Amino acid sequence: MTASARARPAPARLRAMHVITALNVGGAERMLKKVATGVSPADIHIVSMLEPGITGRRLQSLGYEVHSLGMARGIPSLAALQNLRRAIVAKRPDAVVGWMHHAFFAVTLARFGIRGAPPLLWNVRHSIDDISHEPFQTRAVLRLCAGLSAIPAAIVYNSQVARRQYAALGFRDDRAHVIPNGFDIEKFRPDSQARGRLAAAFGIDGDAPVVAMVARLHPMKSQETLITAFRTVLDRGVRARLLLVGEGMQSPPASLRELIATLPEGSVTLSDHRTDTETWLPGVDIFALSSRWGEAFPNVLGEAMAAGVPCAATNVGDSAIIIGDTGVVAPPGDASAFAEALLRLLNLPPYRRKELGGAARKRVADLYALDAVRKQYDDLIASICKADGRA
Repeated sequence: MTASARARPAPARLRAMHVITALNVGGAERMLKKVATGVSPADIHIVSMLEPGITGRRLQSLGYEVHSLGMARGIPSLAALQNLRRAIVAKRPDAVVGWMHHAFFAVTLARFGIRGAPPLLWNVRHSIDDISHEPFQTRAVLRLCAGLSAIPAAIVYNSQVARRQYAALGFRDDRAHVIPNGFDIEKFRPDSQARGRLAAAFGIDGDAPVVAMVARLHPMKSQETLITAFRTVLDRGVRARLLLVGEGMQSPPASLRELIATLPEGSVTLSDHRTDTETWLPGVDIFALSSRWGEAFPNVLGEAMAAGVPCAATNVGDSAIIIGDTGVVAPPGDASAFAEALLRLLNLPPYRRKELGGAARKRVADLYALDAVRKQYDDLIASICKADGRA
């Protein structure tokens, strides 16, 4: 190696701007945080269309700059688009990544007319089994985005199912790239002390198997499917406890309270959103996800599997691909089938559930390790910047 080669400086890291609808507690927000914390705060700029929530404040506490457009919910206002345009011009990023429908629609509009505008990447974090499930404004944005989908240099999906669904809606498939969600397998890992923390956090005593679901209260999550299935489990004489954790679960609506009241007293525990999931999740026996639609790549499945917990899930998005043969999958919206899925796992001896959990963890480590997923994002951004003459 020559002296000049040894002295050659390392290439400057590309700077990306990430624009997202909100920074609260959803899966997209969590994945953006994972991507962001893999780079220096100097190499990334984050814009939230709404006021930053829990995830936004966490990023700020770690030294990351988070700019809010101060927008109310709904289709982007002219003022918000002007603020976003000014941010792009001022920060001069090498690439702009729009996370979720409203954000990538907004950044597409905001880029128009900017001289030397940075290349654009759309990041889809949703699946659409039936577009009628979506709010009117979202349906309108999706149709507009389908017509604009030749503009982004790349469209990222976090599931194979979502890629096919959006192509059917008219999104350009020649722009498509699938990058799965990634997981920190050191943060989420089996832990023999987790059962004690589970008992302390939720007051769950005894040795009955614990079935847990972590999801915000939303129609697409269909907690009622799980509750109805769990009632069948208990009616079959199987001992178990149900734990439902997520934003809004502490005060569910009357219809859900009435359904919960059909379960034996003391068999179910409700909790609002928590930020310490990794400390007690390895202590549950089965993780359940009963979503009816909308999931693409559920973060909670990967986290539970990384923690060594076997999963029962509905076949929405890529859930069946993620779980593989390490758990059980049932049709969405079918409480009877979901009860059978739970029973298949509950009727296994504890050592066999532990073996399944070990296989689940290995699957996440092999296919969805966070560092490998971050590299896929870095490589894709580098490739579109190179094609644009920026790298």
